[in-house]
Amino acid sequence: MRSFERRVFLKSTEWLKKLADAEISMEETGQIDVFGHLQEETITRDHTIQFLKDLRLKFQQAAEEFNQFRKNPRQTVKVYGIANTDADFLLFRNSLKLVIGFSNPGRIACSFHTLSGGVFNPHQKPVAQKKYGIPTPPDKNSQTLGDHLDIELGLFNEAHWTFKGQRVDPVAIVQFYFTEFVKNSAS
Repeated sequence: MRSFERRVFLKSTEWLKKLADAEISMEETGQIDVFGHLQEETITRDHTIQFLKDLRLKFQQAAEEFNQFRKNPRQTVKVYGIANTDADFLLFRNSLKLVIGFSNPGRIACSFHTLSGGVFNPHQKPVAQKKYGIPTPPDKNSQTLGDHLDIELGLFNEAHWTFKGQRVDPVAIVQFYFTEFVKNSAS
């Protein structure tokens, strides 16, 4: 199996590194953590961080393509990592931010913010959900706390991401939020 095929097959080798580190620790200390690999909070935290990293990469690719098509340096979409976080990031253009971040293990929050503090107010109570659970665009988001993506673990601890109980595709997530972001940040 070639290196590229191996990376695609494994998707992430972080779990192999942790497995090797645990074995080295066991040899050095003589202590075995038999159930460490089954801790749900650790599993969901790791999946959440990995999914955030995957989303950021997809948003960066979308931003690069959009900026090339747009050909206007004043209207570019920028993607920034958020300091002191594991994988949170934001998109920025014309005083609008789309913040995507770790809410807690197994939950990712997506929210729109303006530099003036509009669009999003964390102290307001959520309003009734829209029909069919469609995510709310930023101009109608002032009464909500943002959207949340939640994890659903499969039988072998594989991650399935959901929005309001329905499984979602990462590409569709990026397409929806990137489109809403661009349409609402146009000047």
